[in-house]
Amino acid sequence: MPLINCPDCNRQISSDVKACIHCGKPLPQALSNTKVGLPAFFIILGLIIFAIGATGISRDHEGIRFIGGIILAIGIVFLVARLIAAKSAG
Repeated sequence: MPLINCPDCNRQISSDVKACIHCGKPLPQALSNTKVGLPAFFIILGLIIFAIGATGISRDHEGIRFIGGIILAIGIVFLVARLIAAKSAG
């Protein structure tokens, strides 16, 4: 729970609150505070699996590339959903 300064009264508050506890100013949810752990995991995992499949030229690696692409797509969908949810909440 990192502390940030309120943009209105400049007093320290938690980065997790939706409004300043001192002056009551609503705080926009910053994109940097958006949790992207799970989507980032899927994106990185998908890229790794896709890269492993791309190193071979045999037909056996087509399935590995396909699975990597699917996992990558899942990560991107999760990431976009989290960003949209964070934007609508803030």
